[in-house]
Amino acid sequence: MKTQKRLVALLATLAMALSASAQTDTPKWLVYPRMYAYEREWVDSIVYTDKNYDVFVESTKDINDQGRWLMKVNGYGEISIATTKVGVVAADVANEDIEQMFKDGRLTDLQEAKVDSSSIYNRYDFVVEEGAWKPVIFGYDAEGEYRGYYVGETQTFSSNFTADINAQLIRYDRGLSGHYVWGYGSIMHVRDVMGEDYATNGDYGTDWYQRWAKNIDLAANSPYSAFVWQCFFLAIDGLNGLVHTIERRNRQVNVSADLGYALALRAMLYLDAARMFEFLETDSVGPVNEAGNNVSGLTFPIVKEVWANPYPTDIRRATRDEMATYLTEELDAAEDALAGVSISDKRQASLAVVYGLKARLYMWLGDYAQAQMYAERTIAEGGYTPLTRDEWLSTTRGFNDRNVGAWMWAINYPEDCEVVQTAIINWTSWCSSEYTEGYTSTGVYPVMGRAIYDRMADADFRKLSYKAPSGTSLAGQEPHLDDNIYNRLPDYASLKFRPGQGNISTPKVACAVDVPLMRIEEMYFIQMEAMAQRDMLEAAKERLASFMQQYRDANYTCSATTKEELIDEIFLQKRIELWGEGQNYFDYKRLNKPVTRGYEGTNFVAAKQFNTSTRPAWMNFVFGQNAYQYWQVDSDTQGHAVYPLADWNNPDPSNCYTPTAY
Repeated sequence: MKTQKRLVALLATLAMALSASAQTDTPKWLVYPRMYAYEREWVDSIVYTDKNYDVFVESTKDINDQGRWLMKVNGYGEISIATTKVGVVAADVANEDIEQMFKDGRLTDLQEAKVDSSSIYNRYDFVVEEGAWKPVIFGYDAEGEYRGYYVGETQTFSSNFTADINAQLIRYDRGLSGHYVWGYGSIMHVRDVMGEDYATNGDYGTDWYQRWAKNIDLAANSPYSAFVWQCFFLAIDGLNGLVHTIERRNRQVNVSADLGYALALRAMLYLDAARMFEFLETDSVGPVNEAGNNVSGLTFPIVKEVWANPYPTDIRRATRDEMATYLTEELDAAEDALAGVSISDKRQASLAVVYGLKARLYMWLGDYAQAQMYAERTIAEGGYTPLTRDEWLSTTRGFNDRNVGAWMWAINYPEDCEVVQTAIINWTSWCSSEYTEGYTSTGVYPVMGRAIYDRMADADFRKLSYKAPSGTSLAGQEPHLDDNIYNRLPDYASLKFRPGQGNISTPKVACAVDVPLMRIEEMYFIQMEAMAQRDMLEAAKERLASFMQQYRDANYTCSATTKEELIDEIFLQKRIELWGEGQNYFDYKRLNKPVTRGYEGTNFVAAKQFNTSTRPAWMNFVFGQNAYQYWQVDSDTQGHAVYPLADWNNPDPSNCYTPTAY
């Protein structure tokens, strides 16, 4: 009953937070999410209560030929709207004052367009100064009667693009209703629940990630597939616009560092998407899809331009070789842009981060000599040091603060961003067991799989990040924030990710955290495995033992005697090291490792107890049906939606395994 009351309160809080922006003066307008096939991204639709008079507004940043800021506003009206007037208003003007300013004639810089059957989409350019601005659109019906206005999202213009680049990762996608729509951090969480190491506790209806963990509803027409594709698409598309803007801005000011940050992040997103969507052989689903096409080795479409309207019609999935060529060029360009640049904010990619991305790329490609070289360059370049015991187990800064010495690159969720303000649709809500106002408080705890927990030595301080079973030698020794919370946690529950500043109950503090995109420890493990893959077995074994004894467990010994055993041991320690950070999925898929969740004493619920003999089929992601769809006009008045990837999508892996009964 207590859990149910808490969930009701959470949902009520969310409803209030998301409805606040929908309140307008008389006449009353209803605001709801809507998407047309040819729109560049999800936008809001206003619908008059008597008749449907739909108007939209969205904005992007650009630079004109004189190096001045442009706010490019896309205004759109249905056929029933005869006229739209679009303007730009300073962000400090209250929304409730905008309509009166319009009626009083105080909004003078307005652009107008009449809407007819041949012109329903209009773009307007406004020169603005540095600062915060928001677009507004006013709509008139066919009889010339004013029907109301709508204000778009605020854009901030400055010569520092760091916040804009970070914003591509923390986008709240109103176009989908699931509580997993909070950007790239959610994608990291999706990847983690697909393995055998992250056993979300229980089988609750409040677990929005259970489809990925249970291998259900992952077809092209599923909102879960739509979210994964769309998250990458929107972030990459936003970065395409930023790269374009930065390159043009470079005529006036030196922003090569900003360009390097944007290129590095775009490369990371493409590399992740390529590895997630690439079809690799599995034990249950072959590469020939429902249309009869073999999609083996196909990755993600490459588009470096800002989307036009409608979408291009020649979209196709890049091959592995094409993606490798593109990523090499992209990372080379990022390396050139960041050479000699010193960073002070780990939201920004550094030269060491670019080397780290190259190390990941070459591991994917199986070029282990290059992977080892770039991992070693990363270690040498940045002056980063692995986390200490105190840093790892800190109850206030543990895995929530990018300023520790091991973190190389991070997502930042600031207090004023939308996902933090929801209180429940964010990283802390899903990943911190000690936060009292999020989804974990409803019983959806992040839990380490028992099999990997049992393989950790008690002397390894990383084991103290998970609640030890009662009666075992570590029970009660785990640093925690609150005894009452600790006592109700299930066995093996994670204490790794702390709420912001150790605050367990104030959302704007607890949810305003940093999330690691890259830590230096990953590079040590890439170096070790690359050496082992190159048959440098003794050297690799020595590096592993040295790392573990110096940084994690002074008593560690490695008993591996063969290449396969050594790679498995490196894989195990890397899984422990990066648990919950969204990276282990890639090694499962790359190394063709099976997932084993059904065993005696398992802490996976029955519906998630899958045992595979190879990489699971569900690790080949399916493109959502909305991927790059466009509207093809058949005549002046008719048309139909076209899905260019439909015949070249990955086969649906849903329900292809039967749970093991333990």
